[in-house]
Amino acid sequence: MSGDGSRIVVGTVWGGVYCLDGGGNLLWRRNRGVGHNSVYMTKNGKYIALGSGAGGRGIMLLDNEGTVLWQDDYGLVAYVAVSEDGSKIIAGYSDPDIVRLYTGGVGIDSDSDSMSDDWENQYGLNPNDPSDGGKDMDGDGYTNLQEYQAGTNPTSASSYPQEAYPTEINWLLIAGVIGIIMIILVLVMMKMFGRQK
Repeated sequence: MSGDGSRIVVGTVWGGVYCLDGGGNLLWRRNRGVGHNSVYMTKNGKYIALGSGAGGRGIMLLDNEGTVLWQDDYGLVAYVAVSEDGSKIIAGYSDPDIVRLYTGGVGIDSDSDSMSDDWENQYGLNPNDPSDGGKDMDGDGYTNLQEYQAGTNPTSASSYPQEAYPTEINWLLIAGVIGIIMIILVLVMMKMFGRQK
């Protein structure tokens, strides 16, 4: 939660990350593909650190709109926190059982293509080439920038942005409610027509 309570961030076991305003209204939702053991927002509300849970490994640093600025796929995270300026991240891992401190320019973007230099270097992109954000290295139909924002691997066609699992649940819920309403309407109509005889 931000220091003034104007932004609240929650992570789910399905990989969803939700940002709400102080009144509980949804500001944005992102799917990061893995569950989260730990979610931390800086007091100024500028940065969000996610520590992955079961099914995932590592940490992610997001901006206040949910865009991935930096990530490290090291281990299963039990606790994560980030400094107010986003330059330091501390992570307590449960697998392996260690603590790591990340420092430096985790959010630096030299070519202003909205992808951090560290992420571009990690996946073989050029941190000084602003055009590589619009390219699709793995041919999966998603640009490198879209893969960066989703936290997926731009060098693997099997790793691509996907819809959040809760969306499927919402459609099932809507279909169920419509089905119940239809049953009630049929019963009411049967009762009404039964009285007219």
